[in-house]
Amino acid sequence: MKEINSALVPHEFEELQKYIMGHEIPWYHYEHLTYPPTLPEFNENHDKKRIEETKKLFSKGMTKEQQMYSHYMCHIVYINDKINSEFVFQKLKPLIDLINPITLIRIKINNYPQTPTVIHHQDHVDGNYKHKGALFYVNTNNGATVIENKEVASVENKLVLFDSSKPHHSTTTSDSNRRITININYF
Repeated sequence: MKEINSALVPHEFEELQKYIMGHEIPWYHYEHLTYPPTLPEFNENHDKKRIEETKKLFSKGMTKEQQMYSHYMCHIVYINDKINSEFVFQKLKPLIDLINPITLIRIKINNYPQTPTVIHHQDHVDGNYKHKGALFYVNTNNGATVIENKEVASVENKLVLFDSSKPHHSTTTSDSNRRITININYF
């Protein structure tokens, strides 16, 4: 895992933050933050070791708090080998260029609502195959991401590079009206 503070130059970060924290970006509600109520389907392209790890994480289940706060808003920018949101993809270009991926798998922007206390979400993996992940924090708050049993604080303009095919989880925030992160999966 590698943390990069002040990842984007100030004017690029401020423009990106202003747009994402503004009123123009469309948000879509998702009921399940990590895994759906039933185990996902797997196919021959999935790594057998990762499938077993996913099954193990899934079998742990969720606490009542995790179930209550498992919903969030999301904006899918890139998925299934295509740009899903061209305007937002262009806004993210400085961040994508900084990461310099060989190829993209998925880009999504997560918008976690404020909760009375910080809630740790369920551990999960971002796909059942080995790949890289980049997590970019859009705003500063008391939420975190837990990677390799280490809490990474949500500090605006911080970029974290890690193996997102290994278990990790996010949290909510209790000191801000929302916690926003940009998640990029890539090779």
